[in-house]
Amino acid sequence: MFKSSYSSLDNLTKNQKSSLVSFVKIFVKKHSVSSSVEEIWNDFVEDIEYDFAIDNPKFPWIKDFLYEYDFEKDIKNLIKSTLQQMIYKEKQKPYIEKQKAMAKIARKRATEWRQSHEKPTRKQVSYYNALCEKNKVAKVDLSEKSKLDLKNMIAELLNEKQVSDEL
Repeated sequence: MFKSSYSSLDNLTKNQKSSLVSFVKIFVKKHSVSSSVEEIWNDFVEDIEYDFAIDNPKFPWIKDFLYEYDFEKDIKNLIKSTLQQMIYKEKQKPYIEKQKAMAKIARKRATEWRQSHEKPTRKQVSYYNALCEKNKVAKVDLSEKSKLDLKNMIAELLNEKQVSDEL
């Protein structure tokens, strides 16, 4: 993480420091494709110099600090820590994806359990009746059926209709 005790950044206001740190992190993410800290630092300096050359600097106050050794060291440390964070996040991706998949399965199970204990809605019943009439299928007694049962029965009827349409 970024240390707030870097000496060269202590002179900046809270907003200046925040905007600089945010800009550097975004800059590193854009330029980090197989680049070293030194290459990213050089690109950063070139970008800032270009902004001053076209007289449209993002940070007009940075001109005083840009070539100081402490500022360079602090920004390089920030670049290095950002690169480390990116590597860590990349290593964590498979685990996060697995957790998301497990959470999705858990949500689906919870929904099915809840639906298995609820009575079907009037819309479900009327849709089921309409499908039965359209497909000329005998209707089943729905008094003991749950929302989940009716959902599965409707899906089955739709699948049968789709198969018969394909033939």
